[in-house]
Amino acid sequence: PARENFRAIAALVASQIPESVVLLAELVNADRSGNTLAALNHSRHKLRDYANIARWSPVLPAALLLLVAAFGVRSLRGLLLWWGIPCMLSGAAAALLSLPTASATHWLFTHLILPQLPPQIPALTLDTVISLLTSAMEVVLNAVLHYSAWLGLGGFIAVLFSFLLRSRPADRSA
Repeated sequence: PARENFRAIAALVASQIPESVVLLAELVNADRSGNTLAALNHSRHKLRDYANIARWSPVLPAALLLLVAAFGVRSLRGLLLWWGIPCMLSGAAAALLSLPTASATHWLFTHLILPQLPPQIPALTLDTVISLLTSAMEVVLNAVLHYSAWLGLGGFIAVLFSFLLRSRPADRSA
């Protein structure tokens, strides 16, 4: 009966899909000129501008961070500590948070969201959505785990090297 219900729902949804759609109708109406190519070109340029802004957005914070490191750190040991401790802590925190997140997402979906859904939704659809959600979270969180582990390890190595370097005693001859 679940497959029959799914087929009936799929047929109902398929019957509501229009035969044709004018994809650029909203765009042409927004342009008010009726020129589809000009409106499409305008939106393409806007999208390209937004992509360029997004691509270069990390540059300013990174440059400011490098300036602070260049003017605020006085020794190699200080540099290793200044970069190593935050990298080690943030890498460890991200790695620890990424481990239980996939199972927590699965639990949240099955215990909080699933009971709120109407019972007319077929079980196969729900199983497919849960599987898709869980697998997508696992892929993303696996990448987060790897990068955060490398970040934490790099910070830990920097902190270890900083302890190997002795700080020079202050010159007291003056």
